[in-house]
Amino acid sequence: MTSLYGAPGELLLILLVSGHLIGDFAFRSEGRVNGKRPDRYLIRHIGLILGAHLLLLAPLLTWGLAGIVGGVAVLHGLIDLVKASGESGRRSGLRAFLIDQTAHLVTLLVAWAFVVHWVGVPSVRWSEPALGWFVTGAMILGVFAFNARGGAALVHGVLAMRGSGLEEDEGLAGSGRLIGILERTLSLVLILVGQWAALAILIGAKSIARFDELKDRQFSEYYLIGTLTSLLVAVLNGLVLSALLAWR
Repeated sequence: MTSLYGAPGELLLILLVSGHLIGDFAFRSEGRVNGKRPDRYLIRHIGLILGAHLLLLAPLLTWGLAGIVGGVAVLHGLIDLVKASGESGRRSGLRAFLIDQTAHLVTLLVAWAFVVHWVGVPSVRWSEPALGWFVTGAMILGVFAFNARGGAALVHGVLAMRGSGLEEDEGLAGSGRLIGILERTLSLVLILVGQWAALAILIGAKSIARFDELKDRQFSEYYLIGTLTSLLVAVLNGLVLSALLAWR
């Protein structure tokens, strides 16, 4: 099936990365590895990662590939466990998130290389139209999931690095977090349909709602950093997804 994504190896890589994004962000379970029940949370999280990968790899799935994906899911949990044990202080949040995601990506690349060069990529048993819709949906869902949940982690990390103290009262918890997710989701949709000018209207509407608070210089700087970071995440995700869809 070379007409869609160049080679089966490229298809495998797309599905592996999409499975990670969906499992780690769209299916993210509540709680923390270092919370009250770290064992229960970790097992649940590994199960979600494994389930997402198995679902996304359905067009290629064999018993051998399922075993490799199981190893990837276990390594994912161990990486998260190491991340949780090493987190401390305000400035560790963004750095820990970036290192964590880099480690997950390296794990996926190693697994992908192992399958491509030593095991062999299984043949695709789906029809080309069905495969095309499936992979396109996987890419879209994966990018939207990272844009929403991963974007929240990035924005929170950037704001925490500033150390203003406002993140405790005005941060991304509760309604503030939901507003950020909706803002990035709407921004990503507008970018994908080519309505870049509408982004200004979206940001303007958000600013009007915070007009009185923006008179406070400290809050206005905090608000500007958070809004621009959130917008940057949406723009980058929009450009990446647009390129992937055009490549397809």
